[in-house]
Amino acid sequence: MSQLRHNLKHSAIDGTAYSVMVGLAENQFPAFVLAIGATQVTSGLVATVPICLCAILQLLTPWGVRKLGSYRLWTAGNAYLQAAALVPLIVCAWLGRVPIWLVFAAGTVYWFGSVSGGPAWTTWKCLIFPERLRAKYFARRSRWCNAGVLLGLLLGGLFIEQIQAANNESSLAVLRAFAVVFSIACIARIVSGTEMLRISEPRPLDMNERDVSWREFGSKALHSFDGRFILFAGATAIAAQIAQPFFNPYVLKQVGLESARHLHAALLAAAFAGRMAALPLAGRIAHRHGALRLAWLSAIALVPLAPLWTLSDHIGVLFAVQVLVGGMWGAFELASLLMFFDALHPRERTSILTKWNLVNYACMTGGSLIGGQLLAALGENRRTYLIVFAFSSVARFLALGLLLRARQPDDIREEPTLTQRDAALPP
Repeated sequence: MSQLRHNLKHSAIDGTAYSVMVGLAENQFPAFVLAIGATQVTSGLVATVPICLCAILQLLTPWGVRKLGSYRLWTAGNAYLQAAALVPLIVCAWLGRVPIWLVFAAGTVYWFGSVSGGPAWTTWKCLIFPERLRAKYFARRSRWCNAGVLLGLLLGGLFIEQIQAANNESSLAVLRAFAVVFSIACIARIVSGTEMLRISEPRPLDMNERDVSWREFGSKALHSFDGRFILFAGATAIAAQIAQPFFNPYVLKQVGLESARHLHAALLAAAFAGRMAALPLAGRIAHRHGALRLAWLSAIALVPLAPLWTLSDHIGVLFAVQVLVGGMWGAFELASLLMFFDALHPRERTSILTKWNLVNYACMTGGSLIGGQLLAALGENRRTYLIVFAFSSVARFLALGLLLRARQPDDIREEPTLTQRDAALPP
């Protein structure tokens, strides 16, 4: 097997194992917070506030990569850190005593591992994966990743519900069920990190990266056509997170799925099924017409989606909406990934992406705080959720204005250090 095919294969395995962890752990965090007795607002914020804190810490990424002299070691190390962050939650859930501060602390470490590994991962993959393969390969890889999340969601949700039903909703039994689910998630992330270590890295590795200052980063975002996509992406993050973190508490408390976790898991899985269904078409659009065209199509489609959650409590309607939401977000995330692959200069990529992470997650946290404030001020009821979701749609529409000045990058082209002949892509 050629080195390129070897890398593509193990990158797909890494991504799938990581995604199983996401389905088992990350997507269960809001339900876990409700299980320990926290409020619906807290349940929504636990998925965003820790990310903002760790986004500040991940500014150390360029320094860490230079110290290790390896993108691969930094990325794999962060994968193992994510696995370690789940351990205190597992222990405390098994004992039946989980303070809310521990959830936020463990969540901060968990998301630090994810956020700080991202810029190095992107730079590393640009070195080893030829540009001509990226759109099709990452569309296919994303399908496998979404399948992993779907599998984790369904297995985790069904297992917790069965334990809950068999023990008359005993709080200790439910928490121990979460402990088991988080343990499997921890193992999946260890597998993911180990697979990363099996992927090659060019040697000698050119670590002569340029550190982009905050002033220059801001100038790029304001004045360069491709950099303006950063402004649009940040505004979209604010708009989306006004609503997105509160979908779980809405369906668990307002729709009444807290006692039917298999239906809740099915709704979450439906979004990832939608991503899997949409990604092949999204990959073809990006390959033929460019990532910016795909960004426009998906961003417009995302505008009206959040209020659709309140159309009906019927599980079939909610399922259909989730499939549509997942498909459009999958297309938008693929477009964003490809824009960042193509628009950023190789020597500036890690530095810019660490700063972008901080801006992005600050925007996400800001959006979630807006939604949380509306819920807290107007009351945790169905009418307030509709207001929150509608406000998110208006903000998404306004964000489109920032996309008007973005352009498809056409002056940065690179070939990876490992150049191989085109080959049939593995999953």
